Amino acid sequence: MRMIEMSIVRQILKLKVNLNLSTREITSSINRSKSTVANILKRAEQTGLTFEELLALKDRILAAKIFPPNPEKGSVQNFVLLARHLR
Repeated sequence: MRMIEMSIVRQILKLKVNLNLSTREITSSINRSKSTVANILKRAEQTGLTFEELLALKDRILAAKIFPPNPEKGSVQNFVLLARHLR
């Protein structure tokens, strides 16, 4: 999943917390796909923080919590690509 704007993530979380909307209702409200909304809610739940705690975070920290780095696509992979390039 590509990273989406934190303003959209915040909208999704606020609609869930403040209005207790369903995924379908959030989808209609913000004009995003059901899979996008469901994925953001799932990722938010996987952080181990409440939605309220997530909303209190600064954007940079919220992004790191919702979209943590993938170790398989991180610096190790970049190093392997660099090593191949240098051969």
